[in-house]
Amino acid sequence: MKRSRHYELGQNVIEYILVFILVVGVLLVFLRPRGVLVQNVNKSLNQAVKFVGKELGDKNP
Repeated sequence: MKRSRHYELGQNVIEYILVFILVVGVLLVFLRPRGVLVQNVNKSLNQAVKFVGKELGDKNP
């Protein structure tokens, strides 16, 4: 069965839309306020602040 050019074009458009939705979904998971990226950056910053506090002789944990 030979497929028409319109069928192939429609399939390509649907594939691109699905990839776009997938990328947006992944970005939302990582960049949301309580997302993976934000949590890891916060942990890293907290560790740096604690280290500097220890080096300066600060008694606060």
